Amino acid sequence: MHREYALLYPPVIEFGSGCRFRAGAILQQLAGGSGPRTFAVCSRSVRATGALDELAARSRISLCGVYDSVPHDPPLESVDALIEQLCLTSADAVLAVGGGSVIDAAKTAAVLAPVADRVRPFFEGQRPISRPGLPLVAIPTTAGTGAEVTINAVLSDHLKGTKRSIRSPHMVPAAALVDPDLTVSMPPELTAHSGLDALTQAVESYISLQANAVSRPLAAAAVERLLGHLPQACREGRDLDARTLVAEGSLLGAMAFSQSGLGAVH
Repeated sequence: MHREYALLYPPVIEFGSGCRFRAGAILQQLAGGSGPRTFAVCSRSVRATGALDELAARSRISLCGVYDSVPHDPPLESVDALIEQLCLTSADAVLAVGGGSVIDAAKTAAVLAPVADRVRPFFEGQRPISRPGLPLVAIPTTAGTGAEVTINAVLSDHLKGTKRSIRSPHMVPAAALVDPDLTVSMPPELTAHSGLDALTQAVESYISLQANAVSRPLAAAAVERLLGHLPQACREGRDLDARTLVAEGSLLGAMAFSQSGLGAVH
């Protein structure tokens, strides 16, 4: 087993039903006690169902803008557009509510908006991400990618037909709020795909050559929860107990692989 390791997580990780409504208080703390101008990045469904409005109202978040046009595996052009919108609003913080693609795009835009208007030089490794960006609070609506606790974002270059990660310790969100209530509306197919993604990541983390005394128990706990409860979450989406255990498995697996790395299968 690998004996030397360093751990890098969001300073705040909260899990549980309703924890998303802590976002406003956390954003205020990040702004030193005052309500920051917050720019929201979300999926179209989160906006259309009123989930974003409810979150903002109940958490007393002052939104200065909303971007809900993030495609799957975000292309560089989409992130460039997001950076432009973010800069136009003079936002102090970013709130990401959605699946892995939404959170990845938000993480990239939040860290680059203060220093650049184009992501390609960073994506191609021509420029390093050398400083923190805007503080970001990540709230996942799927149980799969673990993007809310990782240092990277998966982006796509449609011009060259490639997909890769852009990564930096500065991309770790300031807070991750994992609320299983938000996963209840996921359809069975998306639940299965997301859950199997999380399961694969947990297994690969456990057997990784970089696995350590922290990552391996987290990975094992993730596998136990996902294997034991993902089938029920797919069969009965309204089963909050199953949804909660699957969401927790996804979070624990991400906390594991973000430290140990993944393998060739993934």
